[in-house]
Formats: sequence, structure tokens, C-alpha cells
Amino acid sequence: MSEELNFKGWDGFFDQIRFTLYRTAHIQAKYIEEINSRAKLLESPRLLEIAAGSGYTSAIVADLLWETNPLVTVSDVSEDLMGRVAQTHIGAVPGIEPVVASAYQLPFPDGAFDISYHQGFFEHFQDEEVRALVREQARVSRYCIADIPNGRRWNKTQEFGNERFLPHKDWVDLIKSAGVNVVYDTGRRFTNKWKTLVPVALHETNWFHRNFGESSIIIFSAVESK
Repeated sequence: MSEELNFKGWDGFFDQIRFTLYRTAHIQAKYIEEINSRAKLLESPRLLEIAAGSGYTSAIVADLLWETNPLVTVSDVSEDLMGRVAQTHIGAVPGIEPVVASAYQLPFPDGAFDISYHQGFFEHFQDEEVRALVREQARVSRYCIADIPNGRRWNKTQEFGNERFLPHKDWVDLIKSAGVNVVYDTGRRFTNKWKTLVPVALHETNWFHRNFGESSIIIFSAVESK
């Protein structure tokens, strides 16, 4: 793993930044809906969050899907963070299972999950590392959903480490270069004030989201062997 791009202070980071279910649901609404819209079509969907951190995203996803009896595995390389997830969410949200795991070597068999997902992860790695992570994610899940800040962010301060804010198309092309299928791409997060002046009918189109969203949502899957 690249020392230059890997932020080491995640345990302390979650002590400094206030995370709540409400704040997460508000900020990540479109990303969470992309997960939910696919998972709710399944009976007992098997979901995996990678680099889950606080686990709040998965808690919201599990809560929204409670009628489908989901199993939501929450993974992170940090034992401390997964301990916090166990204390906070087990018992409060049905279906949550925290697991300490490296995203490079996920301890699950091929095709173990219907959907895997992560937010704010790929930007911390070099191209070859991203390709390895993409392949491993595609190995264990049928569909993979990545939410990544891109180069349209008006504030490119590296808040959480040495992030790379690549253009949306560059993120799509990088993921494709790992040998997977990109089945859908869109965007979210619109903080530039001029975007509030865009007519609602245009603002709600995928064309606008893909071309002006400051975070890229990219859904990919393994190439099926013939």
C-alpha cells in the first residue's frame, strides 16, 4: 500500500468529526439510494461495505431494507473501528455483522455478496492499487458500488489524507482498466452556488449528475466468463 496516499489516522479521525445517522443519510442520500434500489429487489440480500469506518452508511442501508431480511457485513481493516460498530449498531439495527478485513484480501469466497459498496475510499490509492481493489471487490460481489470525490469539488482541500480528486471520466476509465464492466455511472453532491439556479427538470437528470456532480458514483461488475 502506498505510504504517500494512505491516511493513517482514521481511528482518531472518527473521534474528531461528528457522525450521526441523520448527517450520513442527508449527505449520502443519492449514494444510499443507489444501494437500496438494487438491494430491495432481492430476498435476504447479502451486502458488504468495505472501508466502513463508522458503519453509519450500512446501519441506514440495513434499516431501509429491514423487510427483506438483509445480511449486511461491515468491514474495515481497523479492529478499533469494527469494535465501535459492534457496540453501536449490533442490537440496534438487525442484520449488521462487523468483520475486520483488508480490502486487498477479503476473507470471503467468490460471489459471496449480491452488492458491495464503499464511499470515499479509492481516492486514497495509486492507480495499480485501485485496480487490485476493484478486482478483489468484483471477485466477492455481483455488483460493486463506489462513491468517489472527483475533480469538480470546488474545495479540493485534502481533508482526510492525501486524496486524489480525478475527473469523473478518469475514475470511470481507471475502474474499467481493471478488467471489469462499468454498468452505470452518475454523480451527486452539488455545492457550487450556481447549480442552485439550474431548473429542477434538468437538475434531476442523470446527464446533469454525471457531468456536474462533485462525487462520482460508479457501479461495476466482474466480466462474466464465456
